[in-house]
Amino acid sequence: MSFKLIASIRFLEFQNMKPFETPTYNLTSNQLVKEEVIDHDFRQMVGDRMNHSLNENAIAFSFQENAIDNDEFIEKMSIEFKITTTQIETFLLFLWFVKDNSISLEEAYGQFTNAKSFIWYTGNTVCSTCDGKFIKTTFTDDEIFQAVDLLLKYTKNIYGESGIPSQQESFTNNKKYETRFRPSVDPSKDENRIERALTFLNTARSVPHLPQKITQYMSILECLFSINSNKIVHNITERVAYYLEETSVKKTIKEAYDIRSRFVHGNKMKKQHDYICNIARDVDKIVRSILKKIIVSDYEIFSQNNLGPFLKNLNSKK
Repeated sequence: MSFKLIASIRFLEFQNMKPFETPTYNLTSNQLVKEEVIDHDFRQMVGDRMNHSLNENAIAFSFQENAIDNDEFIEKMSIEFKITTTQIETFLLFLWFVKDNSISLEEAYGQFTNAKSFIWYTGNTVCSTCDGKFIKTTFTDDEIFQAVDLLLKYTKNIYGESGIPSQQESFTNNKKYETRFRPSVDPSKDENRIERALTFLNTARSVPHLPQKITQYMSILECLFSINSNKIVHNITERVAYYLEETSVKKTIKEAYDIRSRFVHGNKMKKQHDYICNIARDVDKIVRSILKKIIVSDYEIFSQNNLGPFLKNLNSKK
């Protein structure tokens, strides 16, 4: 082989020991498979700290065959490496849509096996669960398929074919999927409410401090359901309840707003930690339901530039 990518993934376990194939790379936590993939040269290259991480964690891996590591191939694989590592991070974010977790990419290395050189990438986010914990989470094949399916819908529905990086060769020849993953959640796309909401989601998941995490959750709701700051708490509460067709969420949203207000204005929290944990869990579920519904069904509505009439209509139908 000529180029190998191996990434260490925190807190991910698989029920099935067989490697799981995505459109771009494979995933496994099977120690026997990892021993086959991570050879002596690679372990020497990355050093003791990374070897410990690879031993303890699940990995994503992919290979690219080439006769020689010439300048053209090295340039192409360097670009592909950047695309793939951000694809991995985006996919790990979409595991959250299946169930809450603290899974994130720790580090990724790309090794040119003929040229004896390497490149590396440190993950952007250290995720925690909705209640601020760092724990391992096991996913079944069906759950992984659910995350893959939703990410492919997101890629197709939000960006279309123009959002898919087709100019580079794929690491794997997986014919099971028609398209590749979107490379990353792009925070520069200010005109897209859905894209912006996912950047807030990334931030929320990276913060173990619960009042700050809840603050980011509420930013997601405001990003999706607000036009201006007029009667913001009332409008967000009513619109979310109507959009989900679930009036019981109103109490949770109002309580979450109270926690957010106290946190951002420097006031002491009135409630105990267990109470705040419960609110964080409930808001996490609300945000998950909303984003899944938008990505699958209402992406055209929330992608439009003028969302005012739709949101006002939510108010008028309460």
